[in-house]
Amino acid sequence: MTTHGFHSVDVRRPRLIDIHPPTGTPQGRAGNPRVSKASPTLGHPGKCPEDPALYMFLTDDSASITGMAGNDPLARRYDEARRAIEHIGRACDCGKELVSVIHFDYPAQWDVPPQRLYPRGVRRLRSGLRSDGLPGSSDLGPALDKAERLARQHPEAAATLVVMTDFFLTDRDSRAVLDQLISFDGHVHAVSLGAEPPALLQQADHVTTSMITTRSEPGATAQAVFDALMTYRQCTTP
Repeated sequence: MTTHGFHSVDVRRPRLIDIHPPTGTPQGRAGNPRVSKASPTLGHPGKCPEDPALYMFLTDDSASITGMAGNDPLARRYDEARRAIEHIGRACDCGKELVSVIHFDYPAQWDVPPQRLYPRGVRRLRSGLRSDGLPGSSDLGPALDKAERLARQHPEAAATLVVMTDFFLTDRDSRAVLDQLISFDGHVHAVSLGAEPPALLQQADHVTTSMITTRSEPGATAQAVFDALMTYRQCTTP
């Protein structure tokens, strides 16, 4: 049990996920996405949390991610993130769950401030789950600073960071940035695209790590995002 401010929240132990597809399942490659009809179905979304929650997606649009041979192995990170957000949004009627999109690039035209998971808010989030196709920044620090400011603006909310990158960071002091990420006052879910996440993150008590590789089945990114969005929701049996 981990306590964040006034919120007492169950947080799962850190884990490294690398989902392998069954034999014969079509896979996606950067620049050639394919969607398998066997994509896993997301779980039951449960009930809204008792206390407010803030989820912030930090997304990397650098060339090492978006290039033809980039490290978005299934080439569907935004489509799958959108799928998971919409799945939770259909079950959220409390107005206490907020989701924001923060791109590594600064300033970023596709950033979306915290939105409630009502239809209008979900539409706003869809507009930010994209890249402009240009090589973006590999600096995590500015996006992390912005996320921390947003968390301070919502002190009533238990916060979760979802970081989607290959962790090929170009910050001047990448170790200091990772330390800053680990010290975030909330839960952290690192969705590592095409590369194993740093050992520092795998060893941190309140960090969950998911690794998406070319062997991962379509839907693996959606599942990782869904898991992150379930951090504070109340699990129920459908």
